[in-house]
Amino acid sequence: MPSKITTPAKFALLIALAIIVFVFASGAPFPKSLSLINTANSQSTIDWQSCTLPNYDNWFAEYAENIDTLQCATLEVALADMPLAANKTGANEAAAITAKQEPTVIKLALSRLPATGNKLGSLISIAGGPGQSGLDVSAVDSKAYKKLSKHFDIIGFAPRGVYPTTPNVICDPDNRVLYPEDSEAFAKGCWQHTPNDLLAQLGADYAVGDIEAIRQALAEPKINLISYSYGTKIAALYAEKFPDRLRAAVLDGVVNLNEDEMLMQLNQEASVQRTFERFVDQCRLEPDCFFADTTTLAEAEAKVADIYSYFDNHDVRDLDNQRITPTHISWTLYGFMAWPDRWPILNEALQLMAVRDFSLLQLMIDEDKGNVDYATFTAIDCADRAPTPAQKQRYLMDAKRVEAQSTWDNHREPTRQELLDACYYWPVVGSDVMHAPVLNVQAPTLLLVAQTNDPATPYANAVAMQKYLNAALLTRDGDGHTLALSDLSRCVDNKVVEYLIDPESVKKYRDGSKGNKIDLVCED
Repeated sequence: MPSKITTPAKFALLIALAIIVFVFASGAPFPKSLSLINTANSQSTIDWQSCTLPNYDNWFAEYAENIDTLQCATLEVALADMPLAANKTGANEAAAITAKQEPTVIKLALSRLPATGNKLGSLISIAGGPGQSGLDVSAVDSKAYKKLSKHFDIIGFAPRGVYPTTPNVICDPDNRVLYPEDSEAFAKGCWQHTPNDLLAQLGADYAVGDIEAIRQALAEPKINLISYSYGTKIAALYAEKFPDRLRAAVLDGVVNLNEDEMLMQLNQEASVQRTFERFVDQCRLEPDCFFADTTTLAEAEAKVADIYSYFDNHDVRDLDNQRITPTHISWTLYGFMAWPDRWPILNEALQLMAVRDFSLLQLMIDEDKGNVDYATFTAIDCADRAPTPAQKQRYLMDAKRVEAQSTWDNHREPTRQELLDACYYWPVVGSDVMHAPVLNVQAPTLLLVAQTNDPATPYANAVAMQKYLNAALLTRDGDGHTLALSDLSRCVDNKVVEYLIDPESVKKYRDGSKGNKIDLVCED
């Protein structure tokens, strides 16, 4: 079963937290000792044009603002002749599935907010998901953003397989899908409606190559990265593979590369449960709390179970006239549970559902579908982690173990169909290789950002990756998943900006009594 928390932001309201919004209250002064990257003798091969041109009408969401500040372009990236070696298992089965004409190139959709002053280089934002587009890096009316955009070309992109990058993944051409009721049919649909060589060349390994292709096309000798959630996986792998081509990298909401899929899901589900319990405790402090008449966790979960049971026995539809299932509710409610500032909305949704008013839930699901396409999420997720034949033998048992880690939404025993996700039926084995990353001495010091109560990427991930990468770790004691440059913490934003301007600045926090570990703490 897929984790309920693999997407860092699932609604338009949360875009600022999960993709990228460069907002901070004040930053460190620009260090005079820094030399600017000299790109005067380099020639970018990218043909930038205004994003307001008709060619880019459908590139951005309807709620996007200040698109006139952006430039857009496409970058061609050739597909490999063969998938990675780790993907070869099952390749014959995949090839046997009917597919459309296979492409020869991918056209990555790019965006740029040009630097307005002394340029330090380009800063690529890597969104999470997997499957989110990071194209919207448009200007924000704040001193913070202006300072950042003064010194960097801010680059956004839609990862391979994600619209408007072409070709994009299509699994159900007729419907927007939040979570399929029939995962087997959905997986087959992906291979029927999407070029098979694209599906065989998705995932983190290939995303790393795309980042390098963007760097080369930008004609930057070294690149800067800011990554969120799943994007931190790509950033860490890039630092491993191209250490001498990286100037700085921020990893917020850290994925542990040395954690196997089963352990990752167990830890995530346990973290989700703890977040639910903190949400209930906080809610009870308010007079209009949905859980006001409860005193125990069991009583609180019973109230949620009553809502879920109603959907088992009644045909409730979303705005696309698709049936809402308990799985849809879990995916949607978690999107608000992950960030404490959204807990009041979650409380309101539960109150309305208790009286059989589903209007708010319908709006939440609609925005969820608009933010992350489940087809691209599935294809990239499965390209990474689709099971081997041996893993498939225990897949159902493992899924039951994961489900048991969080009880907040377990109103009954899940069915086999609910537990077996699309990756179980994926014909090509995932390419992920669990390993403890080791960075070459040419790599810069990376900055990891983590919150102690992060439900999606538990804090232990960042602690482990700090050790592997010999990285700086910026810790904030609090709830939520990803926060760098989101205006949630002035301290975090300032330290991230200070690092991006001068990557050497974090070394002043080195603690000789702790083996020269670099630990930073924010308490706001």
